[in-house]
Amino acid sequence: MARLLDGVRVIVLTNGGDANTRNLLDGSGLLGQVERVVSIDEVGTWKPRAEVYRHAAGAIGVEPGRLGLIAAHAWDCHGAHRAGLVSEWVSRHERVVSPAFDPPDVRAETLPGVAEAMLRLPEG
Repeated sequence: MARLLDGVRVIVLTNGGDANTRNLLDGSGLLGQVERVVSIDEVGTWKPRAEVYRHAAGAIGVEPGRLGLIAAHAWDCHGAHRAGLVSEWVSRHERVVSPAFDPPDVRAETLPGVAEAMLRLPEG
């Protein structure tokens, strides 16, 4: 099966439970394209706390600055950015980032648009 993004590792970081998230991914045909589901249950606290994002990076053996979070919620991108991740925002529902949040590193109106912009970021 083709990966969502060729050459890019894909994990899911969720405030939901592991089993429920896997069921949702399986039902949508995406589970086979996801390397790992990381649930907040592993950390014991909710996103957008920094330790959740840092745990996800550690769970797959990647430095936080080499991990990008794609999210449809500006608060999630804010949390990821504060934890040292690259933040990528799909703006299809929330049209404006609140000035209370750090701006995302990448933004686009669609998931493919965000993914393409992420892949154009400079290394490091």
